[in-house]
Formats: sequence, structure tokens, C-alpha cells
Amino acid sequence: FVRFGSKGSPDILAWRRKSVFNGSGLINAYAIECKSKKGILSEEQKEWLRRFSEEGGIVCIARDLKTVIDLFT
Repeated sequence: FVRFGSKGSPDILAWRRKSVFNGSGLINAYAIECKSKKGILSEEQKEWLRRFSEEGGIVCIARDLKTVIDLFT
């Protein structure tokens, strides 16, 4: 097991361009936490995702692949 990032950080961080305005690209930032059907978020994960969301990020708790696919379609 190798820990990467700060405690509570999500499994996947992704960025996607949403539009171009006057030559600059605007992006959406995504934090995706992968959990089993019964998996629960730790307090550190809840706090990290809350702060990310407050800054305008999009948070996803993915319990299956369809959830992630739907997020990007």
C-alpha cells in the first residue's frame, strides 16, 4: 500500500475543460472517491471533499463504474 496525497484526499482527481472564453479554457475539477456498496467515508475524507466542494469542485462518491461514466457524459 502506498499513500499518495494528504490524508482524506480522494482516489481520483480529474480536470475537464468545460468551455473556452476569450482564448482561456475554463475547467471543471472533479474529486472521485471509490467505495464499495457498503463502504463509508472517513471523517478526513468527508472534510476533504467538503472543502473541495466549497471551492467549486465537483465531488463524486463512486460505488460503481456507471456513476463515474454518468458524471462525464
